[in-house]
Amino acid sequence: MEAQNQFATSPARDTPDAQARFRLEVDIRINPKTGGALKGATVDISEYGVSALLKLAVSLGEFVELQFMLPYRPVTV
Repeated sequence: MEAQNQFATSPARDTPDAQARFRLEVDIRINPKTGGALKGATVDISEYGVSALLKLAVSLGEFVELQFMLPYRPVTV
């Protein structure tokens, strides 16, 4: 899946009770600890996580490694 890389500085959702999320549209690679790799595209990001569109689901609570590119360097978490 190929996504156009876009960065935004405004919150993706604007509600007082929601955690601030920021639009982030970049290609992402997800490496589950159980094996295999998934490619997709991010939707938004917050202090607590990343929302992404994937072709296959990752199990809730599964530990994964995320890889994506920001303007100045690649990120792996």
